Amino acid sequence: MDSDSNINPDKIIDTNTASKIHSNDEGIIIDVRSTNEYTHRHIKNAISIPVDEIRSRITELPSDKKIIFVCNSGNKTCTKAYQIVSDTGFDSNKLYKIDGGTNRWIQDGYPVE
Repeated sequence: MDSDSNINPDKIIDTNTASKIHSNDEGIIIDVRSTNEYTHRHIKNAISIPVDEIRSRITELPSDKKIIFVCNSGNKTCTKAYQIVSDTGFDSNKLYKIDGGTNRWIQDGYPVE
């Protein structure tokens, strides 16, 4: 599962769209990278849930908001998280991932901590 073949292209959003959803409180950003990567630098106000912990922490995800996954580049780690959450019964219409991940977010000048 190292491609985006399981994710509808409409569910891959750009940094501008992700920023708007997040700042308008319509959704949350879940950083699925390791704790060390998150600690080093992460999207401002993103929540750290490493991909290997997603299944055990599924109750922390809101069912009433959009969930935006982010990793370093927006590829396989995000795809894995998306698939796990989708497979547990979350509405896939509320699941997204950021094209280009944290790297693109930083490159595009959005806030990090």
